[in-house]
Amino acid sequence: MPPHLFGTSGIRNTDDFFTDQFCFRIAQAFCQYLQEQNLPKRIVLGIDIRKSSARIASALIAGIKASGFNPLYGGVVPSPCLNFFAKANQCGGIMVTGSHLSTGQNGIKFFLENRELVGEDEKRIEVLYASLHVSLSASPDTGDTVPSSVSKRLPQPDPICLALYQQMLVSHVRDLSGMTIVLDVAYGTQQFVMPFVFEKAGAKVITLHRGTEAFTGVDTELSEGFEELKQAVLNNKADLGILYDSDGDRSLYVNHTGELVHGDVIGALLAKHLPHKLVGGTIATPMNTSSVVDHLEKKIIRTKVGSPRVIEAMLNHKLKFGFEGNCGIILAHSIYSRDGGIASVLLVNLLDQTGKSLKQLTAELPQFFIEKSK
Repeated sequence: MPPHLFGTSGIRNTDDFFTDQFCFRIAQAFCQYLQEQNLPKRIVLGIDIRKSSARIASALIAGIKASGFNPLYGGVVPSPCLNFFAKANQCGGIMVTGSHLSTGQNGIKFFLENRELVGEDEKRIEVLYASLHVSLSASPDTGDTVPSSVSKRLPQPDPICLALYQQMLVSHVRDLSGMTIVLDVAYGTQQFVMPFVFEKAGAKVITLHRGTEAFTGVDTELSEGFEELKQAVLNNKADLGILYDSDGDRSLYVNHTGELVHGDVIGALLAKHLPHKLVGGTIATPMNTSSVVDHLEKKIIRTKVGSPRVIEAMLNHKLKFGFEGNCGIILAHSIYSRDGGIASVLLVNLLDQTGKSLKQLTAELPQFFIEKSK
């Protein structure tokens, strides 16, 4: 039996699990799978800010090169940015990120052109991984066994990766002159994107927790906390506050009165107000999403938990829109992957277009209450 590696979103585990040997081998397995899918022999790769991410990426790049593929390194970027880069290059992608997990843990996510992997992809890669044998040599500095071709130095990032994503978001955002937005980037990857996007649109932007020295694992599904963001919204009389997790594919919102507005509600708002050409008549969302979505005059397909399960339903039923309770918005018009950037752009556009506050818009939805903890 092949090992069970994939969870609800990619492969996640402790830093120690992601040895150079494992990363080298899983990269080779992914390359084999891309060949089976007749995709080009190139892979885009990005990382988040965690200390272990660069080391993991180095071993992945070694496995990519050993497989005869060309790695295109995007640098420290949000996960949706990396997926957008894979789409532009019509190739596979690998993102090293532990998402919302705490320090000492990490993960690897994989992309096929414009989408995350789904169940069948994951199972096949596990089979390919189990069949591989990696030539190892002893590392003189640590004594650990590592693939002999691993270099500890990452290549220079390709600036086009970040620029493409920034430009895409700028092209979608409305004129936000007169709007004040507090962004909590949580020392994560969206600090390189969203302040630029909203400032370019004319908004006044106050950014919290910017920098790369500290790291914060932020879970956007929690029902309590985020006091600093709430207070910053109130102190600056902002229209709203937005928080992103470390790899920028999930977000959380605070309205102008300092109240948390979670992803269940944001997803329902977007599904209700976005044009039919972007949403369609049927929505995919996990079974643990609030019942508010069941009152939108849309057909709802409930899935198992995890973005790959939502994306699988979207692909199988040719859907345009899906979301998770963590505000992982999936818009087929862009990419079949969670995107905290496009979610927040669509929401601020909605506020500007309707002239209503986030509190007013949420009050128009049926009221349900759900408490989440981990």
